[in-house]
Amino acid sequence: MQDKAFLDTNILIYLYSVEKAKQNQVFKLLASDRSFVISRQVIHEFCNVLLKNFHYPVEKIQSAIEDFTRNFLVIELNSEITNRALMIHQETHFSFYDCLVVSSALFPGCKELFSEDMHDGMKIRDTLKIINPFK
Repeated sequence: MQDKAFLDTNILIYLYSVEKAKQNQVFKLLASDRSFVISRQVIHEFCNVLLKNFHYPVEKIQSAIEDFTRNFLVIELNSEITNRALMIHQETHFSFYDCLVVSSALFPGCKELFSEDMHDGMKIRDTLKIINPFK
């Protein structure tokens, strides 16, 4: 069975950015032997950035979302994830939205959380390791 790994929003955005080096790193990561997980929150943040910062057409964003839902496990936010995010916030002092990402990664038992924005190498609750794939 493959280990589950969670992808933060910024990782997915590089798939659609002009930063080719980081884009290639993401493609390499996605080709690895892992089962990838994202959350509905990540999808919403992805949509916001592509609309606001990159001015992507809605149809292309919809196509990307279809690809994500076909290839990744998508975690729906629920009260358990929200409550755990609040506890993680107390423990780590991360922003609440980052805590939702961490909590969503813990929910299905991910071992790794790939993010450019969080503390590379940090372990959360002795089970989830944050990894910056660009270091």
